[in-house]
Amino acid sequence: MVLIRQIKGLVTKKFNNFFYVDISDPQNTEEARLRLLCKSRKSLYFKNQFIVVGDQVIINEIKLEEKTAIIEGLFERKNYLVRPSIANISDIFIVISLKDPLLDLSQVNMFLVNAEYLKVNVSLILSKCDLVSKNTRNFFNDKFLSWGYKPWLLSMNE
Repeated sequence: MVLIRQIKGLVTKKFNNFFYVDISDPQNTEEARLRLLCKSRKSLYFKNQFIVVGDQVIINEIKLEEKTAIIEGLFERKNYLVRPSIANISDIFIVISLKDPLLDLSQVNMFLVNAEYLKVNVSLILSKCDLVSKNTRNFFNDKFLSWGYKPWLLSMNE
Protein backbone atom coordinates (compact mmCIF):
# COMPACT_ATOMS: atom_id res chain seq x y z
CA MET A 1 0.00 0.00 0.00
CA VAL A 2 1.49 3.31 -1.12
CA LEU A 3 0.72 6.14 1.31
CA ILE A 4 1.52 9.75 0.40
CA ARG A 5 1.47 12.52 2.99
CA GLN A 6 -0.03 15.84 1.80
CA ILE A 7 -0.79 17.28 -1.61
CA LYS A 8 -2.95 19.98 -3.24
CA GLY A 9 -5.99 18.97 -5.30
CA LEU A 10 -9.05 20.34 -7.09
CA VAL A 11 -12.60 19.23 -6.23
CA THR A 12 -14.30 18.23 -9.50
CA LYS A 13 -17.46 16.52 -8.25
CA LYS A 14 -19.46 16.33 -5.03
CA PHE A 15 -22.08 13.76 -4.08
CA ASN A 16 -23.46 13.10 -0.60
CA ASN A 17 -20.41 13.34 1.71
CA PHE A 18 -17.91 12.23 -0.94
CA PHE A 19 -15.78 14.28 -3.33
CA TYR A 20 -13.78 13.54 -6.45
CA VAL A 21 -10.49 15.39 -6.18
CA ASP A 22 -8.10 15.65 -9.13
CA ILE A 23 -4.40 15.87 -8.50
CA SER A 24 -1.78 16.26 -11.17
CA ASP A 25 1.93 15.76 -11.33
CA PRO A 26 3.50 19.26 -11.55
CA GLN A 27 6.20 17.96 -13.92
CA ASN A 28 3.70 16.42 -16.35
CA THR A 29 0.73 17.57 -18.40
CA GLU A 30 -2.99 16.79 -18.21
CA GLU A 31 -2.37 13.12 -19.03
CA ALA A 32 -0.80 12.60 -15.59
CA ARG A 33 -3.98 13.62 -13.75
CA LEU A 34 -5.21 11.26 -11.02
CA ARG A 35 -8.75 11.31 -9.60
CA LEU A 36 -9.26 10.28 -5.98
CA LEU A 37 -12.42 9.55 -4.03
CA CYS A 38 -12.24 11.62 -0.84
CA LYS A 39 -14.07 12.28 2.38
CA SER A 40 -13.51 15.39 4.46
CA ARG A 41 -12.55 15.60 8.09
CA LYS A 42 -15.44 16.38 10.43
CA SER A 43 -13.39 19.28 11.83
CA LEU A 44 -14.01 21.18 8.55
CA TYR A 45 -17.77 21.08 9.17
CA PHE A 46 -17.32 22.37 12.70
CA LYS A 47 -15.32 25.31 11.30
CA ASN A 48 -18.15 25.99 8.78
CA GLN A 49 -15.80 25.22 5.89
CA PHE A 50 -18.12 23.66 3.34
CA ILE A 51 -16.47 22.11 0.31
CA VAL A 52 -17.87 22.77 -3.18
CA VAL A 53 -16.83 21.97 -6.75
CA GLY A 54 -13.92 24.20 -7.78
CA ASP A 55 -12.33 24.37 -4.32
CA GLN A 56 -8.58 23.91 -3.99
CA VAL A 57 -8.05 21.48 -1.11
CA ILE A 58 -5.27 19.85 0.87
CA ILE A 59 -5.56 16.08 0.85
CA ASN A 60 -3.83 13.63 3.15
CA GLU A 61 -3.65 9.88 3.73
CA ILE A 62 -3.60 9.18 0.01
CA LYS A 63 -3.89 5.48 -0.85
CA LEU A 64 -2.92 5.13 -4.50
CA GLU A 65 -4.05 1.49 -4.90
CA GLU A 66 -7.53 2.29 -3.59
CA LYS A 67 -7.54 5.80 -5.11
CA THR A 68 -8.85 7.30 -1.87
CA ALA A 69 -7.80 10.19 0.38
CA ILE A 70 -8.94 12.49 3.17
CA ILE A 71 -9.54 16.24 2.70
CA GLU A 72 -7.70 18.08 5.47
CA GLY A 73 -8.30 21.73 4.58
CA LEU A 74 -9.31 24.34 2.01
CA PHE A 75 -7.41 27.13 0.32
CA GLU A 76 -8.98 30.58 0.19
CA ARG A 77 -11.56 30.99 -2.59
CA LYS A 78 -11.29 33.67 -5.31
CA ASN A 79 -15.08 33.75 -5.62
CA TYR A 80 -18.15 31.64 -4.82
CA LEU A 81 -21.45 31.10 -6.60
CA VAL A 82 -24.29 29.87 -4.39
CA ARG A 83 -26.51 28.27 -7.02
CA PRO A 84 -25.09 26.06 -8.36
CA SER A 85 -22.53 25.78 -5.56
CA ILE A 86 -19.17 26.29 -7.26
CA ALA A 87 -16.01 28.18 -6.38
CA ASN A 88 -13.01 29.79 -8.08
CA ILE A 89 -14.79 30.64 -11.32
CA SER A 90 -12.80 32.34 -14.09
CA ASP A 91 -15.41 32.60 -16.89
CA ILE A 92 -19.19 32.68 -17.13
CA PHE A 93 -21.16 32.06 -20.33
CA ILE A 94 -24.66 33.50 -20.20
CA VAL A 95 -26.79 31.88 -22.92
CA ILE A 96 -30.17 33.48 -23.56
CA SER A 97 -32.71 33.13 -26.34
CA LEU A 98 -34.28 36.04 -28.15
CA LYS A 99 -37.54 34.12 -28.69
CA ASP A 100 -39.24 30.98 -27.32
CA PRO A 101 -38.90 31.95 -24.49
CA LEU A 102 -38.77 35.70 -24.97
CA LEU A 103 -35.75 37.59 -23.72
CA ASP A 104 -36.26 39.06 -20.23
CA LEU A 105 -33.88 42.03 -19.86
CA SER A 106 -34.33 42.24 -16.09
CA GLN A 107 -33.24 38.61 -15.73
CA VAL A 108 -30.25 39.17 -18.02
CA ASN A 109 -29.37 42.29 -16.01
CA MET A 110 -29.44 40.23 -12.79
CA PHE A 111 -27.11 37.60 -14.28
CA LEU A 112 -24.70 40.26 -15.53
CA VAL A 113 -24.61 42.11 -12.20
CA ASN A 114 -23.87 38.85 -10.36
CA ALA A 115 -21.14 37.97 -12.84
CA GLU A 116 -19.53 41.41 -12.47
CA TYR A 117 -19.68 41.07 -8.67
CA LEU A 118 -17.74 37.80 -8.94
CA LYS A 119 -15.08 39.57 -11.06
CA VAL A 120 -15.08 36.98 -13.82
CA ASN A 121 -14.92 37.14 -17.62
CA VAL A 122 -18.44 37.30 -19.04
CA SER A 123 -19.47 35.96 -22.46
CA LEU A 124 -23.01 36.80 -23.54
CA ILE A 125 -24.53 34.45 -26.12
CA LEU A 126 -27.82 35.25 -27.85
CA SER A 127 -29.45 32.18 -29.37
CA LYS A 128 -32.40 31.71 -31.74
CA CYS A 129 -31.51 34.86 -33.66
CA ASP A 130 -33.06 33.35 -36.77
CA LEU A 131 -36.52 33.46 -35.13
CA VAL A 132 -36.58 37.26 -34.85
CA SER A 133 -36.34 40.06 -37.40
CA LYS A 134 -33.05 41.68 -38.30
CA ASN A 135 -34.23 44.90 -36.60
CA THR A 136 -34.88 43.06 -33.31
CA ARG A 137 -31.52 41.30 -33.55
CA ASN A 138 -29.73 44.62 -34.17
CA PHE A 139 -31.66 46.30 -31.33
CA PHE A 140 -30.49 43.72 -28.75
CA ASN A 141 -26.97 43.64 -30.17
CA ASP A 142 -26.73 47.46 -29.87
CA LYS A 143 -28.29 47.41 -26.38
CA PHE A 144 -25.72 44.93 -25.03
CA LEU A 145 -22.90 46.78 -26.80
CA SER A 146 -24.00 49.96 -25.00
CA TRP A 147 -23.86 48.01 -21.71
CA GLY A 148 -20.24 47.08 -22.47
CA TYR A 149 -20.74 43.51 -23.72
CA LYS A 150 -20.08 42.11 -27.20
CA PRO A 151 -22.75 39.42 -27.61
CA TRP A 152 -22.30 36.35 -29.78
CA LEU A 153 -25.29 35.90 -32.07
CA LEU A 154 -26.28 32.29 -32.83
CA SER A 155 -28.57 31.37 -35.69
CA MET A 156 -29.46 28.14 -37.48
CA ASN A 157 -29.50 29.90 -40.85
CA GLU A 158 -26.40 32.10 -40.78
